[in-house]
Parts: sequence; C-alpha cells; structure tokens
Amino acid sequence: MAVQQEPREFPQDKAFGGVLENDFYRPTVNAETGKITGFYDKEWMRELIDPKAIYSPGTFIYERLGKNRGQLEQRKLDEFTRKTWQDLRVSDLRRGPVWESITANCKL
Repeated sequence: MAVQQEPREFPQDKAFGGVLENDFYRPTVNAETGKITGFYDKEWMRELIDPKAIYSPGTFIYERLGKNRGQLEQRKLDEFTRKTWQDLRVSDLRRGPVWESITANCKL
C-alpha cells in the first residue's frame, strides 16, 4: 500500500440534531440542555438509561463536604453541597475520520 500525498477531506461540520448513532448504539442528547437523554443498545434492543434518575449519565457533579470531615469514615453524608452544571448548551458537532464529537459550553 502506497502512502498518499493528497490532503484528506473531512465531512463538513453541521448543527447537532441530538442523535449520534453507529451499528451498536444510539445515544441521544438534548441539544438545548446537553443532557444525555437516551442510550439505546441495538444488540440487546434495550434502553440503558433510567429516565427517572436524578442525574443523567455524564453529568459533572461538584461536591464539597462541610466541616465534619469524619462523615466519610462514618459512611454517612450529613453536611455537603452538591452542584451541577448550569446553562449547558451544545454548540456544534464535528465529524472526524474516527468519531463524531460534540462541543458543549456551561457554567459551574
């Protein structure tokens, strides 16, 4: 096989419609909130995400313990704060030679 000298052409970027799909999975993302809303396994023919879960898969969670640092050893959480991203927006979808990537912006 010979090495080619011509530059490779990549498909043009396009607006993200909320669905990424291959032969095995169909993940869906809410383009306005950035939350993963579905992850369908085509082989098992089954949705893998619990729609009633408090946090969606891939959610960034920032958690801080209060003054009682011993609560971890006591295996309880009484004093803590938990924050997740705010104003998350999916800005675009890039198609590459190996995978597609989503660009998301948010506040934390």
